[in-house]
Amino acid sequence: MSNKVMILGAGMERMDDGVQLSELGVDRASRFLEYYYDDDNRAAFNSHDAFVLCTGGYGLITSRIRETGAHEREGLLTADYLMNVGNIPAKLILVESESTSTLTNFTSSIRKNSLNPADFNK
Repeated sequence: MSNKVMILGAGMERMDDGVQLSELGVDRASRFLEYYYDDDNRAAFNSHDAFVLCTGGYGLITSRIRETGAHEREGLLTADYLMNVGNIPAKLILVESESTSTLTNFTSSIRKNSLNPADFNK
């Protein structure tokens, strides 16, 4: 059981009024909610060092769709989903929203001190 979780971005979909998480992105966020609310895991998230790191920048860049706003970032959309759908406390959520690939999900998170690789070497 871990109280340090990273959710990788999984793309976004363009809607008439903006963007939303892709089906895979919603699935990843929902899996975290299942993990978080499991009775065996829940207590671990009461720790001062617990977090869920939501990663992903502008997920439509590979589709050659021009970026339209800073709010259209996978990490932010995932964090909003966790707070609004899952009632996850904001104090548990970290966001990395600059990346454009899985590799930069990690490197940006490490550079911003949101992620310490040693936390995952168990």
